[in-house]
Amino acid sequence: MNKKDQYLHKKIKNLQKENKSLKKQLQIKRKIKVKLKNQLAKNIQDLNLTIVDKSNTLKKIENKYNHFFKLSLNLFCIADTNGYFLEVNSAWEKLLGYNTEELTSNQFFYFIHPEDQEKTQRELNKIKSGEKIRNFENRYRCKDGSYRWLLWTSILVSTENVIYATANDITERKLAEEKLYLSKEELRLILDSLPIGISYIDNQRRYRFVNRLHEIWQNSPRDQIIGKYVWEKLGKESYENQGKFL
Repeated sequence: MNKKDQYLHKKIKNLQKENKSLKKQLQIKRKIKVKLKNQLAKNIQDLNLTIVDKSNTLKKIENKYNHFFKLSLNLFCIADTNGYFLEVNSAWEKLLGYNTEELTSNQFFYFIHPEDQEKTQRELNKIKSGEKIRNFENRYRCKDGSYRWLLWTSILVSTENVIYATANDITERKLAEEKLYLSKEELRLILDSLPIGISYIDNQRRYRFVNRLHEIWQNSPRDQIIGKYVWEKLGKESYENQGKFL
């Protein structure tokens, strides 16, 4: 074999080696491609499962929200800091008679009793400053023109800049308190009209009630007698002489 043939033979061998190496690299690349394709498919499948799982979780949360917020007998609402309801539950319509659109399209001051608007604005300012409000009372107008007393708990969620609040209808309690007050006032007027001095003293010997003639007898207004010990008003000597009769 001459030199030329030897050179060609060597060249062919080198080309065969390179071809074999290229085939091997191509096989490796194909394996890598298949592996990446399978991994991508698995990642997509896992992502879909995660999305489905999160979607189911969100549905559960939404269902709990619907049961807690929308179906509650208590008054629940979300409002902005400008005085508008963003969302109310169905209890509002049942109590006041307004539908959701009517409640959310007007400032809530529109429904508040004129005498309660100033104090409600003060409480709203407190909420906007970050203070949580508990046991605040005001009156809301019903669609029929009557009013209901509401007891509020409210808080500002600063990250959303909205107010979350809940209210209870305490109208019956307020009516009972007013009735009791009127009964006490009526009794006081009756006792004040009697021609004798009358006082009520508790077991600690403190004045709890005195009528008008008792005020005159002690020469002191009622608010300076109620809560005082008997001996403080009579003097120790008089109390020692009269205490056994009280």
